[in-house]
Amino acid sequence: MTPFATHLTFKYALRMGSNAVLQSSFKDSTTGSLSNQGRVLAGFGAGVREALLIVTPFEVVKIRLQQQKGLSPELFKYKGPIHSARTIIHEEGIFGLWAGAAPTVMRNGTNQAAMFTAKNAFDVILWKKHEGDQKVLQPWQSMISGFLAGTAGPVCTGPFDVVKTRLMAQSRDGGELKYKGMIHAIQTIYMPRKDFKLCGKDYCLDSCGYRPVKP
Repeated sequence: MTPFATHLTFKYALRMGSNAVLQSSFKDSTTGSLSNQGRVLAGFGAGVREALLIVTPFEVVKIRLQQQKGLSPELFKYKGPIHSARTIIHEEGIFGLWAGAAPTVMRNGTNQAAMFTAKNAFDVILWKKHEGDQKVLQPWQSMISGFLAGTAGPVCTGPFDVVKTRLMAQSRDGGELKYKGMIHAIQTIYMPRKDFKLCGKDYCLDSCGYRPVKP
């Protein structure tokens, strides 16, 4: 719970701050308006930054701890968040904390690009609010737009979430790693099954880290 709560706090702070800064840099210098392309790029950039600085290392630790659920305490390899991080660094090197960075970057970048763009679109469609018109939405209106926008990201990022979790969950104590990287993981997960489970129920379970990851 500790790495999960801490990572959420830092993640949202970095996401909102980065998006605001990037949106300002993409605004037209003459009119001060922000194009849809600029909004997408700002959201993607904010997602990439949070993925590399916050999300990946915290989620590696979180997933390794969650994998031990159901074991007797004496069998725990990782005793807590700090011990987990130290063990990963000792066994896999500092970059072990960034296992699955590539799909995490793609997931978070795509998710934030979709979310921030969709939020603006729903504000316009539902409430006729346009950027810079000084119109202030009621809290319930903003919540509805935010809820709808929040569904856009996960629809686009399901496969990246599955791949991210598989890469983060594997450790080197069993010998050679099964998944060599993002592309290899996608091929390994998809090819033996010849179906679309990569985007289905495996996403809902694997991405949350609520079950041991299957080979």
